[in-house]
Amino acid sequence: MGLKRKPPDKNVRCVASIGSNSRSTIYNKNGRTIQCESFSGERKLTLGFDRDPTVRDYQSQPIRIPYDDSDGKKHTYVPDFMVWRVDGSIEIHEVTRSERRILPNAQRREAGARKHCQREGWSYVVHTEDSLPDDTEIATLLELYMFRPLYLERLSGYLFRRGNYGAIFY
Repeated sequence: MGLKRKPPDKNVRCVASIGSNSRSTIYNKNGRTIQCESFSGERKLTLGFDRDPTVRDYQSQPIRIPYDDSDGKKHTYVPDFMVWRVDGSIEIHEVTRSERRILPNAQRREAGARKHCQREGWSYVVHTEDSLPDDTEIATLLELYMFRPLYLERLSGYLFRRGNYGAIFY
């Protein structure tokens, strides 16, 4: 029996390692704890969210969305991210592989999510390997990662506490 851990604040579940994917926890540009189940998908998307000036904030594993399977049995689906835009709009984002989208259960889950988002006045966005940032863009985003305001604020606080305040300019 594995140890149970609580999800980060305002996340409805903890991410799980599925197969050979990697699981990670980061802080977004607003200091919110973000969970990712893969670098090739979810983590790539978070790098873009952090640099996008139209993204006010985002959260991982944000809500449970109900849907029915082909037998009418009730299930819940937890999307990867909820994104709040500076214009006030809200989006639900899911990262998946193209071949998974054609599976019947994935189509029912996606239909349930679209219906829920329409009822709430939100947008539903699905990302696949075709729509995620490519390797060149990811390399650039990773280089820029340490120049996020939150990162610099934490780094400068650390350096000032240690008395190495000049090191931030080297």
